[in-house]
Amino acid sequence: MRNYNLVHKESNKHSQKLRYLKNREKHLDYARTYRKENINKIKVWYEKNRETNRIKALAYYYKHKDDPGFKVKCYKRKKKLMTRLYSQVSQCNLRSPHKIHIDTLQRVFEINILKFGILSCYLCFKPVNFGDDSIDHLIPLSRGGDNSIENLGITHRSCNCEKQNKTPEEYKEWKKIYS
Repeated sequence: MRNYNLVHKESNKHSQKLRYLKNREKHLDYARTYRKENINKIKVWYEKNRETNRIKALAYYYKHKDDPGFKVKCYKRKKKLMTRLYSQVSQCNLRSPHKIHIDTLQRVFEINILKFGILSCYLCFKPVNFGDDSIDHLIPLSRGGDNSIENLGITHRSCNCEKQNKTPEEYKEWKKIYS
């Protein structure tokens, strides 16, 4: 059996890939339900293996850092993140006479992660997924707020749209009444 697998390695790989593509939705549904049902188990595993995973990631990086394809992949990932940051900066700058700098925005993200341990909405305290984040002014610009680090926070887009031009206290009171 072992010799067969070694000889037919490529065809086995190809057939496995075809099998996966044929049942892709089934696999993805299973993975989603497993993650939902075992979220605490997964968190415990990540905490337990954090250092091992970090070492494996570093080993992978050093093994592939000279590979041109790997460099392109890293560059694209970094470019995607920076593009999002620049677009958020430009959106804030449109609404305020005082320009917000990319370093300020990056600092706001760092403060949020230090405060909550993971990127989280400061209004509902739930984790924020990549691409669902929004910059919010604690004191809205329409009420005399500015683009200082102390006046900026990370929220879900939906929370930011619900908040409109309310202060966080007014928003929480409004949420209690209308929820």
